[in-house]
Amino acid sequence: MQGLGLGFPKTVFSFPAGTFDSASNMLAFGEQLEDIFIGAYLGAVKAAAGDFDALGTFVAEAAAQIMGIECEHRVLIRDIAGLNPPNDRFYEGNVGSPSSDLGNTGTPSVVYATGDAAVAALVALGVTPVS
Repeated sequence: MQGLGLGFPKTVFSFPAGTFDSASNMLAFGEQLEDIFIGAYLGAVKAAAGDFDALGTFVAEAAAQIMGIECEHRVLIRDIAGLNPPNDRFYEGNVGSPSSDLGNTGTPSVVYATGDAAVAALVALGVTPVS
């Protein structure tokens, strides 16, 4: 970000009490974080897709690539936690109702319209910046 002339004033964050007390707590919290990160990148893809210039295309492609990595993280977390199926989202979209299709829990991914909305989700989860 600094190479783009951007900065982020917060570098230290606190987490809810108990987050790191056990492997199961850490895995559950990690899955919630990945859900928010995936939604943030889905929102970035959606926003950038509206700009059909070179920059919009670049941003949409980069956000989609990073979102793919976040999805891999969530699958690994769910696999380590012993959850089945490890990926509980069917195509990462609004899938409607649960069905017998593998991975279709009927739970759509949240798509955050802005970075501020994703940050608000993190704060609601208990992640707070420390001054």
